[in-house]
Amino acid sequence: MGSFTSRPTLTAEFKHIVRGVSATVKAGQVFAIMGPSGAGKTTLLNALTKEAFGGVARGTIALNGAKLDAKNFRRRCCVVAQQDNHWAFLRTRETVEYAAKLYLARLTNVERRAHVDDMMTKMGMVECANTRVGNQFIRGLSGGQKRRLSLAVALIKNPDVMFLDEPSE
Repeated sequence: MGSFTSRPTLTAEFKHIVRGVSATVKAGQVFAIMGPSGAGKTTLLNALTKEAFGGVARGTIALNGAKLDAKNFRRRCCVVAQQDNHWAFLRTRETVEYAAKLYLARLTNVERRAHVDDMMTKMGMVECANTRVGNQFIRGLSGGQKRRLSLAVALIKNPDVMFLDEPSE
């Protein structure tokens, strides 16, 4: 069981935002948290991913029966946030290659390149491999392409668990 509390001011009492939440997700399963805007989905996700800003998360998060501490979370999990934040001047392939160099440092250059090629193909990004990511000032990828790029960067890590906040819009 877990809870997330928030104290908006120094004099205010703690307010429970999420309480009595418990879930089990087995390997290969997808667990979706659905609800209307403002229902607390992102707040719960922030507590689960240890990004509970402005509050205190209490409870236990376990992976395969072992408590998931910050070190194991970084090693075995990834978070894909609502906003796609990438370097606007990098090309799509370069973005995935940098992620591969970071997450797959133990592999040879040839093995990493094969992983990148495979990911680009699986994510349907071969056609936009040389397109700059772009931003509001620089023409680049479409919104859907940026979303797939965010997923590719997360998947190249080969995580045990992925947390997706608004995976599609």
